[in-house]
Amino acid sequence: MKYTTHSAAMVYLLREKEGQIEILLQQRGGKIFGAGQWEASAAGHVDEGESMTMCAIRETLEEIDVEFKENDIVFTTIIHANIGGDYLPYYH
Repeated sequence: MKYTTHSAAMVYLLREKEGQIEILLQQRGGKIFGAGQWEASAAGHVDEGESMTMCAIRETLEEIDVEFKENDIVFTTIIHANIGGDYLPYYH
């Protein structure tokens, strides 16, 4: 079986507050997949011709109105997941 691969960038923002490191999450709203769940600070699918880094920057600005530069990003992992059917998500 061939899978359709969708690349997505997931951004987790960290901040230091009162000597503690906090991970800033976003609660999914509406009636979308995963509504009500706490997830990445921002996330989204990579557009054709777009790098993972540029996707992360764009999605963070679109979703939570936070702007940062390419050198502010720390790459952490790649995730491959098969959630059934002919859809195979591929997260960076």
